[in-house]
Amino acid sequence: MKYFRTGAGPANLTPNPKCFQISRGNIDTFQEVVFKELKEIKTDLEIVRSSVNHLNIAIYPVVNSAVLESRRVIELVLEQVAGNVCVTRRIVTG
Repeated sequence: MKYFRTGAGPANLTPNPKCFQISRGNIDTFQEVVFKELKEIKTDLEIVRSSVNHLNIAIYPVVNSAVLESRRVIELVLEQVAGNVCVTRRIVTG
């Protein structure tokens, strides 16, 4: 941080307000990046959770047609969600 003299002696050095504003801007930018990364991590975590749930559902035997139909619906929803997230990630990461 840059300092400028306000009087005689080294005790009278104060931070330059312009430099402080630049630093504050850098902090704000850093916070935005951190929040964006946190959001991406949460999205990735949801994908993992849905995959684990999908695998857990697949382990249990099919008892009747209602269970089979519900599994098909869950599979379709998970495929759509995973497809949308993958497309979004490709666009963001380039």
